[in-house]
Amino acid sequence: MSALPSTRPLAVACLIGIAVTHLVDLPDKLEEAHYMAAMFCALIAASLVLAGALAAGYRVGPALVAAGTLSALTIAGYVLSRTVGLPQLEDHVGMWTDPAGVTSLVFEGTLVVLALAALPLPTLEVGGQSTRASAR
Repeated sequence: MSALPSTRPLAVACLIGIAVTHLVDLPDKLEEAHYMAAMFCALIAASLVLAGALAAGYRVGPALVAAGTLSALTIAGYVLSRTVGLPQLEDHVGMWTDPAGVTSLVFEGTLVVLALAALPLPTLEVGGQSTRASAR
């Protein structure tokens, strides 16, 4: 798995951004829906652990994939909460312009793109020689 030199610091910044945006919204979730507050706490903790791993250069590839996966799942949760709604959070349906939510979506979307870009390209067999596919 190869990543550009700028990938790690950008991913760390995005993970910290996700942690901060969810930390800011945590008090509301503690009042509205305890299960969502627990998921926010888990997301904050996972984001900080992955940011630490990436900052330290520890298992960068798997950490980046984990960050992208975590972000994709978080985006899915946001979309669900704004479309069909979630228990005890029915008032969130249609609230697409919530500043903390939009900010977090930018961080999460960036991480998904970084993780996808760092995935290895498949190897193709052309005329008996192995060559890497190039979609970039």
